[in-house]
Amino acid sequence: MADVGRPTKLVPETVTKLESVFKVGGSKEEACSYAGISTRSYDRYMADDDDFVLKMTAAQHYADIVAKNVVVDKIINDRDLQTAKWWLEQRQFRKDTSVGMRSDGESIEVVIKSI
Repeated sequence: MADVGRPTKLVPETVTKLESVFKVGGSKEEACSYAGISTRSYDRYMADDDDFVLKMTAAQHYADIVAKNVVVDKIINDRDLQTAKWWLEQRQFRKDTSVGMRSDGESIEVVIKSI
Protein backbone atom coordinates (compact mmCIF):
# COMPACT_ATOMS: atom_id res chain seq x y z
CA MET A 1 0.00 0.00 0.00
CA ALA A 2 1.40 3.41 -0.97
CA ASP A 3 1.88 6.20 1.56
CA VAL A 4 -1.10 8.50 1.75
CA GLY A 5 -0.75 12.22 2.43
CA ARG A 6 0.83 15.29 0.99
CA PRO A 7 3.87 14.80 -1.21
CA THR A 8 7.21 15.79 0.31
CA LYS A 9 8.60 19.24 -0.37
CA LEU A 10 12.10 17.90 0.19
CA VAL A 11 13.04 17.95 -3.47
CA PRO A 12 16.47 18.92 -4.83
CA GLU A 13 15.34 22.51 -5.52
CA THR A 14 14.26 22.92 -1.88
CA VAL A 15 17.58 21.55 -0.61
CA THR A 16 19.48 23.89 -2.95
CA LYS A 17 17.51 26.90 -1.70
CA LEU A 18 18.10 25.97 1.94
CA GLU A 19 21.82 25.50 1.30
CA SER A 20 22.12 28.84 -0.50
CA VAL A 21 20.74 30.73 2.49
CA PHE A 22 22.80 28.82 5.04
CA LYS A 23 25.99 29.37 3.00
CA VAL A 24 25.66 33.14 3.46
CA GLY A 25 24.96 32.87 7.18
CA GLY A 26 21.17 32.96 7.04
CA SER A 27 18.99 31.65 9.82
CA LYS A 28 16.78 28.58 9.76
CA GLU A 29 13.73 30.83 9.52
CA GLU A 30 15.18 32.72 6.54
CA ALA A 31 16.21 29.52 4.78
CA CYS A 32 12.81 27.89 5.27
CA SER A 33 10.96 30.99 4.12
CA TYR A 34 13.07 31.18 0.95
CA ALA A 35 12.66 27.46 0.28
CA GLY A 36 8.91 27.55 0.87
CA ILE A 37 8.78 25.12 3.77
CA SER A 38 7.88 25.50 7.43
CA THR A 39 10.49 25.32 10.16
CA ARG A 40 8.53 22.40 11.53
CA SER A 41 9.03 20.52 8.23
CA TYR A 42 12.72 21.42 8.31
CA ASP A 43 13.02 20.03 11.84
CA ARG A 44 11.24 16.86 10.77
CA TYR A 45 13.63 16.40 7.82
CA MET A 46 16.56 16.95 10.18
CA ALA A 47 15.24 14.26 12.52
CA ASP A 48 14.50 11.75 9.77
CA ASP A 49 17.20 12.12 7.09
CA ASP A 50 20.92 11.77 7.88
CA ASP A 51 21.94 12.89 4.36
CA PHE A 52 19.87 16.06 4.77
CA VAL A 53 21.54 16.71 8.14
CA LEU A 54 24.99 16.44 6.53
CA LYS A 55 24.06 18.82 3.72
CA MET A 56 22.54 21.43 6.02
CA THR A 57 25.43 21.24 8.49
CA ALA A 58 27.99 21.62 5.70
CA ALA A 59 26.10 24.60 4.27
CA GLN A 60 25.95 26.28 7.69
CA HIS A 61 29.74 25.97 8.06
CA TYR A 62 30.57 27.00 4.49
CA ALA A 63 31.21 30.73 5.12
CA ASP A 64 33.33 29.96 8.19
CA ILE A 65 35.48 27.56 6.19
CA VAL A 66 35.91 30.06 3.34
CA ALA A 67 36.85 32.78 5.85
CA LYS A 68 39.40 30.51 7.53
CA ASN A 69 40.91 29.68 4.14
CA VAL A 70 41.31 33.42 3.41
CA VAL A 71 43.08 33.96 6.73
CA VAL A 72 45.36 30.94 6.27
CA ASP A 73 46.19 32.03 2.70
CA LYS A 74 47.17 35.47 4.08
CA ILE A 75 49.44 33.80 6.63
CA ILE A 76 51.03 31.36 4.19
CA ASN A 77 51.27 33.41 1.02
CA ASP A 78 52.02 36.83 2.54
CA ARG A 79 53.73 35.54 5.68
CA ASP A 80 51.72 38.18 7.52
CA LEU A 81 52.81 38.27 11.15
CA GLN A 82 49.79 40.18 12.50
CA THR A 83 47.37 37.74 10.89
CA ALA A 84 49.42 34.82 12.21
CA LYS A 85 49.31 36.27 15.73
CA TRP A 86 45.59 36.80 15.52
CA TRP A 87 45.07 33.25 14.22
CA LEU A 88 47.05 31.73 17.08
CA GLU A 89 45.21 33.82 19.64
CA GLN A 90 41.90 32.59 18.26
CA ARG A 91 42.91 28.95 18.43
CA GLN A 92 43.32 26.80 21.52
CA PHE A 93 46.01 28.97 23.09
CA ARG A 94 44.21 29.76 26.34
CA LYS A 95 45.51 30.05 29.87
CA ASP A 96 44.10 26.63 30.71
CA THR A 97 46.12 24.80 28.06
CA SER A 98 49.65 23.50 28.13
CA VAL A 99 50.52 25.43 24.98
CA GLY A 100 51.44 29.10 24.92
CA MET A 101 52.88 31.71 22.61
CA ARG A 102 55.64 34.33 22.84
CA SER A 103 56.34 37.08 20.36
CA ASP A 104 59.15 39.60 20.10
CA GLY A 105 57.25 41.63 17.51
CA GLU A 106 59.01 40.00 14.59
CA SER A 107 58.49 36.31 15.17
CA ILE A 108 56.24 33.97 17.09
CA GLU A 109 57.43 31.12 19.25
CA VAL A 110 55.09 28.38 20.34
CA VAL A 111 55.91 27.21 23.85
CA ILE A 112 54.92 23.83 25.27
CA LYS A 113 54.60 24.26 29.02
CA SER A 114 55.52 21.39 31.33
CA ILE A 115 52.58 20.06 33.21
